[in-house]
Amino acid sequence: MLLRGRQPVGICPARSIEKMRFDKSLKEGAEKGRALVLSPFEENVKRPTAETSQRRNQFVGALAASVFVAYAQTGGMVEAMCGEILSHAQIVYTFASHHTENLAALGAACIEPGSLQEWASSVSGRLDGSTERSR
Repeated sequence: MLLRGRQPVGICPARSIEKMRFDKSLKEGAEKGRALVLSPFEENVKRPTAETSQRRNQFVGALAASVFVAYAQTGGMVEAMCGEILSHAQIVYTFASHHTENLAALGAACIEPGSLQEWASSVSGRLDGSTERSR
């Protein structure tokens, strides 16, 4: 679905990408320079696990200029990851909702659900260089 748009897309599975099969739209996106598939795992990591998912999330968080998290359970691993990302002076975005008060308390920037499309367009603009990156 993301490849139907114009924004760049990054795919990072919680396993090795060696011998992984990609569908036509992902191959075309990569050929056009709009899709990037990367993984921090060696060829012997063939299946995703809770541990590889956590390591993948840390890897992506370290590379990202900003991160959007729709929900994180209080005291859960995603909330901890958000705290780690924020501790590195990176931006975490979430919905403005009573369901995400835990993320807001950590310092996540809240956006209104109705303005998600506008927000995504502004982030896409920063990624393609048309707008100055905020951090």
